[in-house]
Amino acid sequence: MSPRDLRALFATNETDLVSEDIFTNRQSEWQSVRLSLDRLAERIRSGEIDVQDVQKARRNVLVFYGVGGIGKSTLSQRIKNSLSRPESAPGQWEAPPSKAGKFLPVQVDMSTKNGANLETVLLAVRLAVAALAPRMPAFDLAFLRYWEDNHPGEPLDEYLRRHTLLSRYSSNEELRAQMESAVQEAAQTLTLPGLLGGLATSGIRALVTMLRERHSKARALAGCNRLPDLLEATPDLDALSYYPHLLAWDLEQLPHKRRAQLVVLLDTFEDVSNRPDHELERLIQRMAWLMPATLFVFTGRDRLRWDDESLEGQLDWVGVHHWPQLLPGVAAPPARDC
Repeated sequence: MSPRDLRALFATNETDLVSEDIFTNRQSEWQSVRLSLDRLAERIRSGEIDVQDVQKARRNVLVFYGVGGIGKSTLSQRIKNSLSRPESAPGQWEAPPSKAGKFLPVQVDMSTKNGANLETVLLAVRLAVAALAPRMPAFDLAFLRYWEDNHPGEPLDEYLRRHTLLSRYSSNEELRAQMESAVQEAAQTLTLPGLLGGLATSGIRALVTMLRERHSKARALAGCNRLPDLLEATPDLDALSYYPHLLAWDLEQLPHKRRAQLVVLLDTFEDVSNRPDHELERLIQRMAWLMPATLFVFTGRDRLRWDDESLEGQLDWVGVHHWPQLLPGVAAPPARDC
């Protein structure tokens, strides 16, 4: 399947974040985070958010921006720490909103010097969600196929140990085994021996056939409507940028007692948004769009311009109708001038 076909697939179903020009103290920024989490939790509980819906406007992006040296990276780190360990929060900060339940924050520094890319961000999130469940079957199937095709002969666990941004995760040595376990479980359940020795083409074809036919043996994965198309697509970087949809679907399948509110914090985002080709920004935007139940918190020197329709053709979803709360002057969080 070509990139054009995948874009068409994620443009239909058969689409509230806001902008304020204030950043006066860190307590007000924390209140923006709390309000965003509170509203996101309410939308999740009400059933308003459907990860299979790829048209509804997104309200899951919070932005803090301003000149360098004013503490944006420190703010990002404190938000992460306060969500993972509320007792470490600054004394003037209120506790995280209780209705959102548990929190699972993931922070990635997107600075050029760190070599961050889409693979980095996706792997950091996948390593973090291992704390909720060891297997994410839909995502793991697709990602392992991508890895085998794009990193032949390079063990995933060794790559994770070497990568500065990923080596700190305690689950990095287990991730490959967890992913392979998801593949083996699928192979055994579906009696597809071709998958056991790796993601062989014959096994993938048989799996796709079962998924398209809603075969009884494939029932556990058949509810992920776009999985067959993603497995059939050439496993390149463009296809990888749609795999967050699979991860969002996997997270939605978890029992309620194992769920947590995922928060992805992307710091130094100007090193992404200032690139002339907008390529990495386009891929990161897809991730945010395809994970509507995840709060994305961006910190950087520049305002996120996803509401700017002049970027049509460079980003997939632009305009206030897609990102209503990124419009400056709207009276609720979250794009705030630092």
